[in-house]
Amino acid sequence: MNFEAPIPANRSVDGWKDVEIKENGEPLVLLNNYAPDHITVLQQYYLQGLSNSINECFCREGLATRLLTAAKAMPAGYKLLIWDAWRPIEVQNELFEIYKGKLEQDTELTGEALINEAQKYISLPSTDQTKPSPHLTGGAIDLTMIDANGQRLDMGTEFDHFGPEAQTDYFETKPNPSKKDISIKKNRRFLYNLLTAAGFTNYPHEWWHFDYGNQFWAVQTGREAIYNQTTAPSQ
Repeated sequence: MNFEAPIPANRSVDGWKDVEIKENGEPLVLLNNYAPDHITVLQQYYLQGLSNSINECFCREGLATRLLTAAKAMPAGYKLLIWDAWRPIEVQNELFEIYKGKLEQDTELTGEALINEAQKYISLPSTDQTKPSPHLTGGAIDLTMIDANGQRLDMGTEFDHFGPEAQTDYFETKPNPSKKDISIKKNRRFLYNLLTAAGFTNYPHEWWHFDYGNQFWAVQTGREAIYNQTTAPSQ
């Protein structure tokens, strides 16, 4: 596997809401103890104390299988660190309102322009069966890597950094890159190529966000989506 292949430009999820979904009925599985030698979970929104957040991390079975395939392809001792996957609609609502409020304070955007800008990083909360929020389907996952010493690889930004630096290919074309920039570019390529080789697609505005089976994935692969909204087993 070529971990150092450049991240392609001009990737887009435009038109994802128009993709047909044919739900395949796959269950959600718990990632917390799914493959502890290869995958570890640190539920960020639970740690941040968001209302209705949960410490359990669920995703669709097909996504979990591909996640393990990717994790096993990493160097010995490396692990995937999962920050979030399936997300309750209440958490999606809270995240959207928090970010929209920040945009209202920091910009002059209002109305539809404000909503559109907020959606760049936080999908509009929706349980619409034709266009559910990606994380609500169990087919979206937010993650990074840790090395054999348990240290996170430097990806250039923190999780949920909402700015141009978070674009997956940002360091591909950064002018006059420093040694640190080159190292970050290498790490992002590592994560991107690892996950896409296992069947995932990446949301281009967030280096940490990958999809399988949902409408984001479908619009990039030209296939039908197979995951609609779902609920956690305990709900």
